[in-house]
Amino acid sequence: MINTILFDFDGTLLDSRDGLVYAAYRTIQHFEADTIPFSDVQYHYGTDFSSIFARMDCSLEDAWNFFINEKSLTYHHHQLFPYVKEGLAIFKNQGIRLGIVSNQLKDLVMLSLKVHNMEDMFDVIVTRNDVMEVKPSPIPIFQAINKLNMLSEQVIMVGDTNVDMLSASQAYVKSILFKFYEETSYITKNPTHGTFFNFHEFVESFCPGGKIAI
Repeated sequence: MINTILFDFDGTLLDSRDGLVYAAYRTIQHFEADTIPFSDVQYHYGTDFSSIFARMDCSLEDAWNFFINEKSLTYHHHQLFPYVKEGLAIFKNQGIRLGIVSNQLKDLVMLSLKVHNMEDMFDVIVTRNDVMEVKPSPIPIFQAINKLNMLSEQVIMVGDTNVDMLSASQAYVKSILFKFYEETSYITKNPTHGTFFNFHEFVESFCPGGKIAI
């Protein structure tokens, strides 16, 4: 019986994909204008863009620091996807434990939760600052499970990119894929429990009439 749902944050709860992609592209333009096409940057959404930054003739640290600054300028302006707060409240009211497992920086995640008045919504939050390896490593999911004192078979991971599906598979937990954007990162690992195209559809599938049916 599933009693815990772990969510990725960017592109899953928060509509932040375009902001992150443009911040990465501005980083590339700053160091090496017009050397890496925008389409390549889009393709690397779902990663931390380090692999594409490594293609530039500058230090990865300099590129990473510039990128952090760029995305931090506007991150708090990103909106939640429709029905996220209402849907999470339904799960919460039914006794489902909720968590975030994100490769994003912790201070940005916490700031966004504060802006959207969701600081108390989650039972566990694991970000890149909390682990030695980020997704697609299973370590972030393992850490969330351990903090909640749950079994892997009680947990489902929800995300929007290949790294989420791979992380879930390696952590031996069920998975759900969100496709909230017309173009999504290439998926090589299919979700175990389906694909959804909006948050309301996801909630209605697992909470028909407000009752958990996972």
